[in-house]
Amino acid sequence: MKKTYKAYKQPSGNDFKLLWEKATFVFDSNILLNLYRLQSTARNSLLNVLEKLNDRIWIPYHVGLEFYRNRLNTISKQEELVRKIKKPVKNISSSLAGEFSKLNIRERHFPIDIGSFYTELDKLSDKFLDNIEEIIKKQQGITDDDHIRDEIEHLFTGRVGIPPKNQDILNKLKNEGKDRCKNKIPPGFKDYEDKD
Repeated sequence: MKKTYKAYKQPSGNDFKLLWEKATFVFDSNILLNLYRLQSTARNSLLNVLEKLNDRIWIPYHVGLEFYRNRLNTISKQEELVRKIKKPVKNISSSLAGEFSKLNIRERHFPIDIGSFYTELDKLSDKFLDNIEEIIKKQQGITDDDHIRDEIEHLFTGRVGIPPKNQDILNKLKNEGKDRCKNKIPPGFKDYEDKD
């Protein structure tokens, strides 16, 4: 039974050691696109790991294609997300004022200094919004020089699979992919479920 189901066996410490020393690491497009989503320290750490593994990294042709097709959209969504963070922070004071007003705290002579609370909250909100503005200034824009793309191109030079040779092969691959998704055969079937 062990031999029949060896893929389900937990690798030993030596197995893992051998994998880390010899394995080829194959990435999907989300790993590459996540470099636009990560904070700079996490992004730099990942790029450093990729650089260290450079002679053992590889991507299929379609991963590179998906990266290029989705790169600008990913950058745009990140810009939008960071800008959206500002709105709830700006609304905190007015939202709290409304809630406190409902409680009639001032009229009840409650022993809490709400005025100083609002002052401190406004200072904290302003500081947070200033930080957001700094992040926006440093964030990759769709028309900026793209150092992330440049680094990915450098790392994966000569480490990309070949494209399908003709349309018949591509059609066969697409049909196989549809069957795999329909039957929930990994990898990638969840990507198919997420799309209309």
